[in-house]
Amino acid sequence: MLLGAVGLFTYPRLSAKLYRWQALRQATAAVQPIGPTLREGDLIFHTSQSAQSQAIQLATHSPYSHCGLLYKTGGGGRFLRPCSR
Repeated sequence: MLLGAVGLFTYPRLSAKLYRWQALRQATAAVQPIGPTLREGDLIFHTSQSAQSQAIQLATHSPYSHCGLLYKTGGGGRFLRPCSR
């Protein structure tokens, strides 16, 4: 019985971690072919599976719900900053 209680407590956390890991893997695979062509200042349009994202898509009649700006750090890494900030 204790094992079942522990399982019920940890399942949502493990499920969320698995979802984030799968999403990161899919995103990495999708970006790999175009990665070398991306430059600082490029706009990246994207979407997610969240209810908020779906509501934005319905309201705007667009396949995308979010936009980000690609920028480089001093260490050479590339990051995506949301355009709404």
